Amino acid sequence: MDFNISDISNYLPLVILAAVILVSLVIEMYVKNAGKILPWLTIISFLVIAYQSLLSVGDQGVFFNGMLATGGQVNIFYFIFNFGAAIVGLLTVDYLKKTGIYHGEFYILVQSAVLGMMMIASARDLVMVFIGLEQMSLCFYILAGFARKRPFSTEAALKYFLLGSFATGFIVYGLGLLYGATHTLNITKLYEAFAFEQTNILG
Repeated sequence: MDFNISDISNYLPLVILAAVILVSLVIEMYVKNAGKILPWLTIISFLVIAYQSLLSVGDQGVFFNGMLATGGQVNIFYFIFNFGAAIVGLLTVDYLKKTGIYHGEFYILVQSAVLGMMMIASARDLVMVFIGLEQMSLCFYILAGFARKRPFSTEAALKYFLLGSFATGFIVYGLGLLYGATHTLNITKLYEAFAFEQTNILG
């Protein structure tokens, strides 16, 4: 599917969140009061994206050469992810400061993790599933060890990272097998290949 600027409303939630991540990075680097701005920017952005997702729930379509989809159940997941992340943001505004582990990158990591989750929800190709999963996982590795002065937090992050690294290897190997057998990683084409093939195509 060719890029058309008029269709940008279909994938506006992804565009908004990607823009918010870039703006948050600039704010964290150059604004002195970033600690007061980032939490509320993040919460408001998540709520706006959740609302936009519900508005465009009926506008179903595909983009990025058929690798991503929007509308319907995809937008319902967008709403769940962003509304849930907004609640997390509200809960952490005071908690991070009280526990002494506030760092500006916390909210940027949460934003990036949610973007990865949205990519997984909209993926119509296993490559996009993998990219979204890795983006989400890398952010979660860091967030798990965010309280770096606490031994349990560091241990949790290390265990999560090791487990995720092994899982990534298995996923890539599995994707290689699927592509070698079907010459595609498109989920729809994979379903058709397995549904109508009488023999074991992986054999």
